[in-house]
Amino acid sequence: MTQHKYGRWVDWRWAIAFILYVGLLVIISVLAYHRQLPSVLIANDKLGHFVLFGLAGLCSHQMLRRRCCQIGPLVLPLGPSVVSGCA
Repeated sequence: MTQHKYGRWVDWRWAIAFILYVGLLVIISVLAYHRQLPSVLIANDKLGHFVLFGLAGLCSHQMLRRRCCQIGPLVLPLGPSVVSGCA
């Protein structure tokens, strides 16, 4: 992997946090599939998705050291764009 002008492309502390968080999302998905989630979480479904994917976007953005990609005049943060694409 090549070096970013400010150092490494990936902040490994945030990468570990992101991997653990994705593991938490997998556990929540499996529990939801088996209808084992508490009713409090089911009642706040939209808020839960907003918070869970928002935190995933934050972790990925910090993990990639706030890198952005430019598409024409539009500059997009790379990490949250990938998380949004996977959602």
